Amino acid sequence: GWRFGIASDGALPALSPETGHTETFALVWIDIPDFPMTVQYIIDAPNDAEGTATLTGQAVYRKLGGELRTPMLDTALTPAE
Repeated sequence: GWRFGIASDGALPALSPETGHTETFALVWIDIPDFPMTVQYIIDAPNDAEGTATLTGQAVYRKLGGELRTPMLDTALTPAE
């Protein structure tokens, strides 16, 4: 029931999920931002959310060659009070 809200701050992606998307989502940049970069986004909690949920993700980079991937990273999501 957690929903994608919006990408915010920093170098905004060229493609992102629509607000309210609840499945796997990707943020895509066509023009690669300067590194290091920070990605901020809003995830909306369901009204009945309790405790902590976990969002697992990774960065995938490719330009001319093969794909480079960061390790998987877990982010704890806690509903705002």
